[in-house]
Amino acid sequence: MIAQGSITFGVLVPCRNEEAVIGRRLKNLLGAAWPDSDGAHELVVIDDGSKDDTARCAEELLSAGGASELQTAVVKSSRPPGKNGAISTGLEQLSERVDVVVLTDADVVMDPGALEALADAFAEEPMLGMASGVQSLHSSLPRDGSAPPSETAMGLYDSWTRWVRRIESKRGRLFSVHGQLLAWRRDLELEPGALFADDLELMLQLRRLHPDRTVRMVEGARFHEERSSARDLQDLRRAQAYLQAAPFMDAPELGLQGWLYRRLPPNAPELSIAGLALLAAAAWMWWGSAGLAGLLTLSLVLLIHPAPRRVMRLLRVIQRARRAPTPPGATLAWETPRA
Repeated sequence: MIAQGSITFGVLVPCRNEEAVIGRRLKNLLGAAWPDSDGAHELVVIDDGSKDDTARCAEELLSAGGASELQTAVVKSSRPPGKNGAISTGLEQLSERVDVVVLTDADVVMDPGALEALADAFAEEPMLGMASGVQSLHSSLPRDGSAPPSETAMGLYDSWTRWVRRIESKRGRLFSVHGQLLAWRRDLELEPGALFADDLELMLQLRRLHPDRTVRMVEGARFHEERSSARDLQDLRRAQAYLQAAPFMDAPELGLQGWLYRRLPPNAPELSIAGLALLAAAAWMWWGSAGLAGLLTLSLVLLIHPAPRRVMRLLRVIQRARRAPTPPGATLAWETPRA
């Protein structure tokens, strides 16, 4: 394994009204195995206009449990409300010593060795521009900041999308990166702009400005996330953010991959109907009415399984997002509802 000593991390935790979870996140970070470095790693919590005690909780925990190899700070966002502005504020706070920026959400936890795995990935591959963690979904997370031992809320659909990410990652062309744990080289000068999907915007920016750089998912960098108590609202917001970013996916640097992501997900409802119509026509041509009856029965049986039901629900969400797209002047301020 290549030594990590030349890599210094700058970890950013943007948060807004996260009093209920910020303690858990910071305990998890303070208890993590930070990679060896020539200088101190930096941890910055950016409070994006919280109305609760998020900032105070973070300050108290960091002052009481700070590690010697860390420089920590809690700052107020100096930009307009929104996660993008909070990230930009955090980037301004990092010193010139930072080699790799790590963006992570306040409501997730990660495996103890996740940061070391990210450091290994950047050390071993000089052309690696961006690295994403591996998502693990749970019904709940321990309050002490420890990583749960097993997945409790991963469905077939979630496993399938993880498989797609792994295929893309092998080619160094991961598209759907996870903003809950995302790292990139500081000297690439990436910074989110006006898109709601900050993680997708950062990836598109890297692919456009540095097409020779790779983007991968690091298997050892696993993060754990709770299923949202407002899942429908969360899915709608993500769909709206995706549609807002879709026009930027036609960049020449993205090639066929960008063309497919630009057109397939936004048109998935119509494509699904067309696919079912073709299957029905084929069943009729080959087996007549018995074939149609068999296809209908098979469809009803499949809908009993959670994965097809999840796909159907996402198709409805895409339709809703297209009918009510994100207004151009909408605020980038965000807040995840807590149970």
